[in-house]
Amino acid sequence: MSLRRALDGALDPGPEFPSQALAYRIAAALDEPPERRPPRTRQVAAGLAVLVLAGLVVGTLLISRTAGLHRSNQTAVPGSTPLPLATQRGAPLAGSAAGYFISQSVSPQVMWVAQFAPSGVTHVSRSLNGGGAWTEVEQIHGLSLPPHAQFFSPDEAVVVGPIAYPQRFGIRVYATSDGVGWTENEAPASVGFLRKAYFFSSREGWLLTVSRQNAGTNEPTTLWHTSDAGAHWERLTDSSTVPRLSDSRSQLAFDSPSRGWLYGLDFLLRSTDGGRSWQSTHIYPSGGSIQSIGRPHGNLMQVTTTSAASYVYRTADGGQTWSPVRRLPHSGSAVFLSDVRWVIQDKDRFDVTDDGGLTFAAASAAVPTGWHVWPPLVAASEIVTAAISDLPVGQGGRIANVFALGGSAPADSTEPMDMKIQGTPPRFAFVRSLDAGRTWSAVSIPDLP
Repeated sequence: MSLRRALDGALDPGPEFPSQALAYRIAAALDEPPERRPPRTRQVAAGLAVLVLAGLVVGTLLISRTAGLHRSNQTAVPGSTPLPLATQRGAPLAGSAAGYFISQSVSPQVMWVAQFAPSGVTHVSRSLNGGGAWTEVEQIHGLSLPPHAQFFSPDEAVVVGPIAYPQRFGIRVYATSDGVGWTENEAPASVGFLRKAYFFSSREGWLLTVSRQNAGTNEPTTLWHTSDAGAHWERLTDSSTVPRLSDSRSQLAFDSPSRGWLYGLDFLLRSTDGGRSWQSTHIYPSGGSIQSIGRPHGNLMQVTTTSAASYVYRTADGGQTWSPVRRLPHSGSAVFLSDVRWVIQDKDRFDVTDDGGLTFAAASAAVPTGWHVWPPLVAASEIVTAAISDLPVGQGGRIANVFALGGSAPADSTEPMDMKIQGTPPRFAFVRSLDAGRTWSAVSIPDLP
């Protein structure tokens, strides 16, 4: 299986890539690696990159490692390999870490981070003092890409991913409701292979799955639901009834146990019965063909057209119809803190409005030379977080997105990943604003092996 084919099936970024929740398709190029089949080894090639900073593992083995660091918030970021390069990678940054991260700040003091380390171990850490110190609260072995993690409160979290053990496939859900004890549930083989996951709480969630590994772009796809952290799964519908489910570029999200969204390059479907049925929505034109649709937040969402113009749309009927209300100054990733308070990323700076886009004020974060902001932004109340990475920028000015997962692993290995970019793993850190995007500070995260 070539790296290109595996990534096409497992990654296949959508309109909000990178995110489990997410904004624009990032330019990428893949080189075909040589096939390699040594005895008692298996080739590892799979990946997903999501900047969500939503969050990214020992039930009875509670490890208490602490490190003096700063802050973090919700966003998910991946490792990648750029082609071609306009700039070289930045110098190592104190407070950054190697691997793939999902992080979330649920309050100014409480932060979670899940690190899918280059070793293949998933570390889940939490800070209760604004990032001054971190404690590893769970450690997971044997999860592969694509991973998914969400954090809901100081005590509630969930991590989902495919099983990475050789000659064995499946999906596992790790969840906690008290921040200490974690449940581990493995989905039956009949559920299939993970394509997308979204959880509303540590107990209630949904999976989009396909029937074979490394499935293509428009494979038959099934939607499943759990209300007990993955102990049991109910089949809701499939792509024979809802064809858009099979579009691997689409994203899945739920505002409540009943209202969900399936959105992609040029479509938005809504469910009001927990995903059992889906209805098309009407999006009025705004001066160009739609190129991408962002996840609705409250009554607002971001729509980008083929002319590179970006608009804010509003709904007054719960999401059935959407109308443009304002053209944004650029097509950067936008988050909506309220109907009138928005933050928009423009490369390594931000534009902030408090009056529904009538006026904007510029803000900036201290992004080191050679580092770049990785969209999309993620917001929780007044807290806005952005990932920064040492991934080089391509000639088009966008961060290239390609996983380079190292060749093979021993047959009994549970740590199969070896993410490399220009010979070393990618590194990530975060910047965060506690005042709705006006001022930003550096966010350091634990760097575990």
